[in-house]
Amino acid sequence: MAEYYFNLPPITTLTIPQQAALDDPAQIALSGGPGTGKSVVSLWRHISNHMSNPAKKSLLLTYTTTLKEYLKACCRSQNEDAAKMVATSLKSRDKIHKYKFAEIIIDEAQDLDEGYYHGILSNVSYGADDSQILYPDHCCYQSQLTSLFPDNVEHVLSKNFRSTQKIMKFAKATFPDAVIPREIIDGLASNIGELPVFMVSDGISHERTDDKQNNAILEIINAFKSDTHNIAILVPWKSEVQVFENILKGKVDDFSLYYENIVVPLKSKRVL
Repeated sequence: MAEYYFNLPPITTLTIPQQAALDDPAQIALSGGPGTGKSVVSLWRHISNHMSNPAKKSLLLTYTTTLKEYLKACCRSQNEDAAKMVATSLKSRDKIHKYKFAEIIIDEAQDLDEGYYHGILSNVSYGADDSQILYPDHCCYQSQLTSLFPDNVEHVLSKNFRSTQKIMKFAKATFPDAVIPREIIDGLASNIGELPVFMVSDGISHERTDDKQNNAILEIINAFKSDTHNIAILVPWKSEVQVFENILKGKVDDFSLYYENIVVPLKSKRVL
């Protein structure tokens, strides 16, 4: 499996809004756009629960297997018991309706249907963002979550740690209907970045890809591969993952591929 680079931001680097959410003794309703650190806050809250009172174990749930493994590895650097209590939300559905935990922290809460939350025995804190909903026909909007958990204290994160200002401006121009608050773009004034490169190719079909696209991807991998970088190729379907597996074989030293909650180990490192 890939030697993935895990980097949990030190707790001392959290912003004031992030720290407020972390330290709130009440159950929290955490929101904010992509890259604002919702998962980091949920992770540190979970770790802090285990470190402050090991007898009161919290359970951290997230939607995808890949993110679960990432959160587990980040936990492991701080507290092994906390790492053991990280799981995927769908596979834990029966457990949380049978057993009581000191707190259940649900990351990516928008990706679960409303019925998932009925009958949970434990106190629930969650992080959610309507703009990151994966399946609109199978989700729970923030307004629904507020109705389900009316006593949760709202914490809103606005500082973006993932993108540069130029990338955010590009996203805003490309998707004008997307909710990208001006304060997020203005808050990136100290991280202008480079203009993104936009490439138009024939894309991929189930058995082939485009040479121009493939060569560009290989150039990016060779230019940026590092012990402190992770490079990901994201495609929507299993068949397309397998197409890229064939492209990378023999051209990239180490990589792993992930699909359908299955991890397929290869001689691998740093490219997903």
